[in-house]
Amino acid sequence: MHVASHDLFNMKLRTCLDTGRIYVYLKSLGFTYMQFIPILETTDNKSMSIADYSVTAKSYGRFLCDLFDLWVDDFSEGRPSTAIRQFENYAAIYMGHESPECTERKRCGDYLVVEHNGDIFSCDFFVDDAWRLGAVNGDASLEQILNGKRQALFGELKTKLDKRCLRCPYLQFCYGGCPKDRLRSPSFRRFNPYCESVKMFFGYADNRFRELLRRQVARAPRSLRNRE
Repeated sequence: MHVASHDLFNMKLRTCLDTGRIYVYLKSLGFTYMQFIPILETTDNKSMSIADYSVTAKSYGRFLCDLFDLWVDDFSEGRPSTAIRQFENYAAIYMGHESPECTERKRCGDYLVVEHNGDIFSCDFFVDDAWRLGAVNGDASLEQILNGKRQALFGELKTKLDKRCLRCPYLQFCYGGCPKDRLRSPSFRRFNPYCESVKMFFGYADNRFRELLRRQVARAPRSLRNRE
């Protein structure tokens, strides 16, 4: 029996520098729904310096550009043969929809994480005491926790943008990036450390991406094209 899966891959710097080999290898294993997250870690809680295996902005930007080329080359009869979540998110935004993933939305906090012991947290990247909201066997329901003040406060973290973000032509594709990265080190000053990556990618792929989507829309039945 075949079970469909959406496969998440965390990338260290070395992995990020070998896009083609990684992509081909994952395809050879049968993975067709892929998501890639760059690892960004600090060495310790005191110095908060970035670990040397963390993915840099330039390397991640180059990775996205190379991955885009590989993804486009794999189109069959005008349709993608692999699903890359990052590009699906961008496609939704290009088409005037909200991103399916919180990373590219204006705010986050619209889901909860339940750990193996029943503890409930604001996000899978914030499983720590500061953002523990309760437990499944507690007095509050999941609905109450999700719509509670603390989760609303968590969602507000993403909305506090640097002035540079407000002037950026690619704001709609990023909205400052994920808070887990912005808050990783005090040296970032709450600014997206992968800002350069986003700019690199859209500077490279924007026109081609728009043309791909234009062709997809042209191929769609008229009833779907006029659904809006």
